[in-house]
Amino acid sequence: MVQVKILQSVSHGIYHVHHGEVHTLPDAVAGQLIGDLAGVFRALARMSGEKQVSLAQELDLCRAHLRVMSIRTGVEWRLETRNVAPEHAVPPALFLTLIENGYIHQRVRGDAAIFELSAEPRPGGTAYTFISPGEIKVQPDRADGGTGLRYVKARLEESFPGRWSFTHGPHPAGGWATVIELWRRGQPA
Repeated sequence: MVQVKILQSVSHGIYHVHHGEVHTLPDAVAGQLIGDLAGVFRALARMSGEKQVSLAQELDLCRAHLRVMSIRTGVEWRLETRNVAPEHAVPPALFLTLIENGYIHQRVRGDAAIFELSAEPRPGGTAYTFISPGEIKVQPDRADGGTGLRYVKARLEESFPGRWSFTHGPHPAGGWATVIELWRRGQPA
């Protein structure tokens, strides 16, 4: 399953580099874009056979992807974190997929967009809240979500069988909120 995600991400990245007209960028910026895109591909290749990766690895991947998107779109895309434990394990490309969903399904205004990831200890586990910025373009018409959410849920079940929950919807302050709870041993009572 991860190998499929890698192929999707590689083709998606190559498409955007090609259609982003890299040849019109100043040399230093084009070099940075190519270097960051190569870093994304290397990280995805390293993660391809893994069931879980450290949150630190996942966040590095997300930030490299956001640097590529910043150069390509002219919007400063960032990821801010609060209370996350870099050593915690998550499925590969979990939060990267949520970033891609936010980019595709939401419209940001202005020249900066900040994704937020926070962690909150819960009895027997951790709750991760991921906030994606921007105005929601279209409300999802499928309760189970599209390809991205199906990937996220499948990877959560593979890594944490029966020990996770997933909720999402509009955030009161704007944007889209996703809450993923992971438990060490089954659901708390």
